[in-house]
Amino acid sequence: MLKTGSLPAGKWGRSSLRSRRRPVIVTLLSLGVLILATLYLIRLAASLRSPSLPFTIPTWYLPLTGAVWGVGGLLLASGLFVGHGWAPTVARWGGLAFLGWYWADRLLLGRSDYSAVTRPAGAVLSLTAVMILLLGLNREGAREYFGENSS
Repeated sequence: MLKTGSLPAGKWGRSSLRSRRRPVIVTLLSLGVLILATLYLIRLAASLRSPSLPFTIPTWYLPLTGAVWGVGGLLLASGLFVGHGWAPTVARWGGLAFLGWYWADRLLLGRSDYSAVTRPAGAVLSLTAVMILLLGLNREGAREYFGENSS
């Protein structure tokens, strides 16, 4: 007959492995990246299934950007969620690259009245998102979670 406490840890009791608590900001950031990745994978699928329309951009542009930002976002979201050491650096540089691409795309290819009218709101939202990303990853809890120096 087994006595209480004779079972190995992890079988029925607490694990003997130390786990890191994921900060809420990291969970929210990984969820945000996952949502963006999903939208770009939908863009990829839609662009591959769309009928031949008279686009003013090359036919490869929509599938390529959908694949790059979709797959890259999935990898980044999973890296943030599980706490890989490379994830915050990739998130910082990837966020800035995404911001640059978004605005280049919007200014060079989005030539409509709607695009012009929504430009100020897009600027506020994109700058807010990048600030949340950068400030969130620089919080002490997030830096500890990813094993970054907090000095």
